[in-house]
Amino acid sequence: MSGKHPTIGQRRLRVVLEEPVATPDDIGGATITFAPRVSLWARLEPASVLDRAEAQRAEGIVTHRLTLRWRGDITGAMRFAAGTRRFAVRGQADPDGRRRDLVVTVEEVQP
Repeated sequence: MSGKHPTIGQRRLRVVLEEPVATPDDIGGATITFAPRVSLWARLEPASVLDRAEAQRAEGIVTHRLTLRWRGDITGAMRFAAGTRRFAVRGQADPDGRRRDLVVTVEEVQP
């Protein structure tokens, strides 16, 4: 994204902010599922490819930037859903410090 405020037309992707819900299991642990919290309009852009060695093989991790209207309630435990795609929250920033936009760095994960 260039340094200017994105127009509403650039936020074309409908995403659902999901929050984790822990359900206790029979062995003292919990199963984590995700429940929808709110539906939002966002702009999705690829950000970078990171190399990560996993199980003796190199794996490319693609991160994206989701730009949406400012919200102060997003945590690293949440994720975004866009159709069948899921994006884990990795970080967030207020690009101009004016609480107009929120840029969330996300990593695509398997549902």
